[in-house]
Amino acid sequence: MTPEEYQRLKEAEKEHLRSLRKLKQAVRSLESQKKLTDAVTRVTEPLDALDKHDALVRDLAMETARNEAKLDVALESVAQDRAAEVARDMADEEALRKARAADLVRQLREQAASPSPEKTAAATPAQSTEKKPPSPLPEKTIGRMKP
Repeated sequence: MTPEEYQRLKEAEKEHLRSLRKLKQAVRSLESQKKLTDAVTRVTEPLDALDKHDALVRDLAMETARNEAKLDVALESVAQDRAAEVARDMADEEALRKARAADLVRQLREQAASPSPEKTAAATPAQSTEKKPPSPLPEKTIGRMKP
């Protein structure tokens, strides 16, 4: 081998070693970049999970607020219905009381206007408790006279 061929082979080998060194340097650089990327991913994953958790908590709070509002509306309508029912019951009771009073007044007026047999019968025993004047004729009895 001639010294020129040797130099050429030596230069080719050096060039090959330089390219290997560059490739190894690129691999190390990419590995460190991958490690950094993985570290950033590991740091951001909990943040993403935390963001998802916060979003779910907000959604749950909104749903709870909606359900509470629906419950409040339902309770108010039940209270209003109950108040209306109580007012209706009171009005019905008042109407019934007035009807009974009117019926009683009508009955009393009818009784006052026309003497009924019950009234005369009721008046007769009241008069019978009073002392009757002695009748001139004795009552009929079988064999004896009443004093």
